[in-house]
Amino acid sequence: ASRRSFLRNVSGAAALSWWLRSIEARAAGGARPLRLLFVYRPNGTIDRYWNPTGTSHTNSFVLTPFAPHANEMILLRGLNVEWLSFQETHSSGITYLLTEKKSPGPRPGTNKDLIVASPSIDQVLISKSPTLRSTPFSMVGLRAHDLMQDADYPVLYRTFSYAGFDQPIFPEMKPSVAYKRLFGSLMPGANPQANLEALTKARARKQSVLDFLRGDLTRLATLGPASEKPVLESYEASIREMEKSLDDLLARAQGMGGGACPVPAAVQDLPVDTVDQDVHLALAQQHLAIMRAALACDLTNVGYFIWAP
Repeated sequence: ASRRSFLRNVSGAAALSWWLRSIEARAAGGARPLRLLFVYRPNGTIDRYWNPTGTSHTNSFVLTPFAPHANEMILLRGLNVEWLSFQETHSSGITYLLTEKKSPGPRPGTNKDLIVASPSIDQVLISKSPTLRSTPFSMVGLRAHDLMQDADYPVLYRTFSYAGFDQPIFPEMKPSVAYKRLFGSLMPGANPQANLEALTKARARKQSVLDFLRGDLTRLATLGPASEKPVLESYEASIREMEKSLDDLLARAQGMGGGACPVPAAVQDLPVDTVDQDVHLALAQQHLAIMRAALACDLTNVGYFIWAP
């Protein structure tokens, strides 16, 4: 009865009820679900720095940071995308990266913006897997750069996720919007817009979304199995760590050339069309901190991150 009462009282906060179900499932012996995360970095890399030498696939300059996970990795080489675009083979890469059908041609009104003819593999897997789509957010897509402003490419380069024929799913470029959309879902209340406005003001004061949830989190700790209390604590820690990362990175980026901020740092976004590499890196780190927290807190099982178009 207390569990049903809790779920009813937090009906405006879908993720909180999901947390309760999640920790109960783990207490009953359920394992953490598998995650699916795509990270896209355009234009490849210098081959001799990527390809491992000798018998260890971590004997590579680019892959050195992954050495602790060598036994958990499979590296693929020699894959080839057979479909070629009508004018440019280069721009076809992202078009066919996760899809299966040849494009019927450019989008009307453009010269080179190819129409994608099939859903991407991430959307196929979500549609076929109850586990992948059972979280509050079926997928989280983020992108850290938008320097290309070419009228010939209104869609191409900006995403590789498609729900179906010519149905692009665009990633979010502003960390503040992604943060409020994901973690604002934790806030109880019947008016999502009012919650987001309250969260925006709170972040300007460097408060956490968890400050709105103290009472519910205390009740959640008493309703969930005692053995799973560390899991709930890890959820909270992930969110606080992510929020601190956003604040710290933004403050540091402003000293790199991001310019003066007219509003408090906690809610100000970095420019997504910058040529400043340090600002671009800080923006990417903000997105990755959000993605990491979303996965760690079971808000989603599927994500994709695009470094640049």
